[in-house]
Amino acid sequence: MHKAAKRSFASLSDDIGAFSREAEFFASCAASADRASSNDAVVAKLLRISEQATTQAAVLAQQLADAREASKLTLIFFAMQARPAEVDAKALELCVLLSEFLVALEKARKEITQHPYLAVMCNSSTAEVLAKPEQESAVNHCCQNLVQKKGLRPHLQ
Repeated sequence: MHKAAKRSFASLSDDIGAFSREAEFFASCAASADRASSNDAVVAKLLRISEQATTQAAVLAQQLADAREASKLTLIFFAMQARPAEVDAKALELCVLLSEFLVALEKARKEITQHPYLAVMCNSSTAEVLAKPEQESAVNHCCQNLVQKKGLRPHLQ
């Protein structure tokens, strides 16, 4: 499963909130050190790190807001109904579904790449493939492999 399908917006929001609180605490420590310290190099470094952390916290919060908005639009695109309170959960559900689809698609791509006769079957109807004697043996071989390896029963038209 893909990483996006494992993290909810709620957990991301909590993590960004924790990072923001740490950045604020660091900023207050840097400000206190600025008033109390005589070591200008240390204070300058603390202030620079504080500014970077505060900026990064703001960027993360904006990116989360953008991701939430994009998830709302994506849910609308896929016609998934969601009340405002359900958007985060529905977005995670959609990410899981899309991730499962991508895994299945990648598996199918590998199968077709490894077995070119499957590509022949995918690119034309089974009746057309069976009409050509030279391809009939490849199709039969494919069907036999599917039955033997996976216990599948071929469904021919």
